[in-house]
Amino acid sequence: MSFLKGSPPASLVSRSTNNQLSDHTREQEALAALAAAKDSRRHGNVRKAKAIIEHALALAPNHPDVLTEYGLFHEVLENDVLEADLCYAKALAFDPNHSEALVWVLCYFY
Repeated sequence: MSFLKGSPPASLVSRSTNNQLSDHTREQEALAALAAAKDSRRHGNVRKAKAIIEHALALAPNHPDVLTEYGLFHEVLENDVLEADLCYAKALAFDPNHSEALVWVLCYFY
């Protein structure tokens, strides 16, 4: 009867909470993977960095930090400036003020 009074059924509430929690958990895992990918890149472990950043991207495909690091990976480690630029542009589409993506995009113009 609570449904008729305007309250959603308990099953919908718990499902919604679970989805939010799993989104938060995915983002946290993506950010942890991002940190590990940066560390691997800095230590010259290219294959490991690639695998980790691709994992982060699968978890959070629209996260500007992940997209920017993926662009940096393409630019610095694979010499693929076009793919890097696409990653930076996508990061800026989600956060037009993302300072790191802006810096890398501006590098092309100078």
